[in-house]
Amino acid sequence: MRRMVLIAAGLCMVAAAASPLRGETADTLKRLNAILASSCANSPVLQLSADGTVIRKDAGGGTMTFKLADIGSMTIDTDSEAHVLLMCKAGARCIERVETPGATAASMKLLAFSINSLELGDSVLHLFQELQASMTGTVKK
Repeated sequence: MRRMVLIAAGLCMVAAAASPLRGETADTLKRLNAILASSCANSPVLQLSADGTVIRKDAGGGTMTFKLADIGSMTIDTDSEAHVLLMCKAGARCIERVETPGATAASMKLLAFSINSLELGDSVLHLFQELQASMTGTVKK
């Protein structure tokens, strides 16, 4: 009986230790979605699963799916607006794109988020880096 109590207490401590990370990740995703809704072409909404899979749903119905662990670099390119670029590791095609519901998926090496404010571009890049770090334990540059 005592052993079961100790095991239960240990499991509760492990669950409690993991909870803040899930909360931080949820907060990061919420902030990222708020910025994307107001300043990104296609007004994408991101969903994140426990295994680090991100689903991007665009206002026009298209979707893109990728795992944060498969993204090798995150950069920003600027001209009249900011373009946050997520690139797959080693030139692989790790991003699945479906233009419209029911269409055939296409694999891509690069995913761009076009942000209409240069200042917000850095915030979007930083939030993606935070998400990746929270899911993989490392920060990709």
